[in-house]
Amino acid sequence: MKITTLNLRHGGASRISALGDWLEGTQSDAIVCTEFRNGASGDQLAKRLGRAGYVHQFSASRARALNTVCIFSRQPAQILPTTLPPEEQHRLVVVRLDGLTLAGTYFSQLKAKLPLFRYLLSRPKELEGTATLMGDFNTGLHHVDEAGATFHCAAEFGRLSDQGWVDAWRLRHGDERAFSWHSNMGNGFRIDHAFVSSDLAGRVVAAEYDQAPRHGLTSHAALTLDLGSE
Repeated sequence: MKITTLNLRHGGASRISALGDWLEGTQSDAIVCTEFRNGASGDQLAKRLGRAGYVHQFSASRARALNTVCIFSRQPAQILPTTLPPEEQHRLVVVRLDGLTLAGTYFSQLKAKLPLFRYLLSRPKELEGTATLMGDFNTGLHHVDEAGATFHCAAEFGRLSDQGWVDAWRLRHGDERAFSWHSNMGNGFRIDHAFVSSDLAGRVVAAEYDQAPRHGLTSHAALTLDLGSE
């Protein structure tokens, strides 16, 4: 199974058609779009990907003009309810497909990320078993996923690994350094991530960033996780 996540940047706006073309070109089984927005751009992307076979579509929120997260799947999937506080529910969508729980995440900025981290670290039942957690975390590890120590909630991010979640990119790339977003000053940060449950780690064939979308389509690199076949 191949899953790609990409931050659309403010819903994609006038770039949405080209973003849809690029996402289809990944030939992924499922796609996690962060900063997805219901409305004109979201509807256009949903129709575009639907024509490409991604007919199973699940948005964390139906509110219009709100940055949220949406999962598109070629395979039948079932959305799972979460126990997140109402004000945080637009930041996570969880589906079950092909024996796998896929959670798409879009974290807030600064310390506002804490409620979503607290939820994840509480070991919610909806994320038990074989699962993967993908999306824009807006944080990482100090001096590892950034040159300095500017990230908020870096400690909570690190605790995901302590609880058994496996950073798929690190699993395949060790201590290498790669960035998925750059500031206006040109500083690089790895903030888009894919975690898998420990029982799924042996199936990780590849986890790769693709910088191509950063050149004209959005401000983030895409991250593709290849879980091979059982």
